[in-house]
Amino acid sequence: MRSELRNLFCTLIVLALAIWVGSYSYTAPLPIINAAQLIVTSVSVIFSLSLALITFAATQPSESSDVIIKNETRRGIEKDIAWENDRTVLRQQMAVTIFMLTVVLGVVVVAFDKLAVGSLWFSIITAAFAFFATLAMAIAFALPFSISATIRRDRYFQVSTRGDS
Repeated sequence: MRSELRNLFCTLIVLALAIWVGSYSYTAPLPIINAAQLIVTSVSVIFSLSLALITFAATQPSESSDVIIKNETRRGIEKDIAWENDRTVLRQQMAVTIFMLTVVLGVVVVAFDKLAVGSLWFSIITAAFAFFATLAMAIAFALPFSISATIRRDRYFQVSTRGDS
């Protein structure tokens, strides 16, 4: 329960910060436009590293074939694993979507920075880019902790499966 409240609090703080950065860049887009190329490069590198980490964490733990598990224990563990895997996949899909949106919006900002400065649609795209870039950086900061928690969880379920014969 405490970790859920902490996660909710951190999520709300990051969302508030992203909204503030987005609204600031809407009214003063020049700093974001100047940093857009660096942000796109950084997010692209972080995105590729995160895909590698997600792939590493998604490998299924092997289960020993000589272990005999009670059926009710196996069903409970499989239900827990399925529930956690669904949550993990949803979070990873959201992270990948945010990374991709950040890169695409950043490319648009970099491509049109000299042509459309001052137009309403460009200000909106710049604000959206700043919002998603803030979210992407927060995800990049939290991703190693999330991946390590996933790996610890998988090891826990693997040990729970083996220890109940």
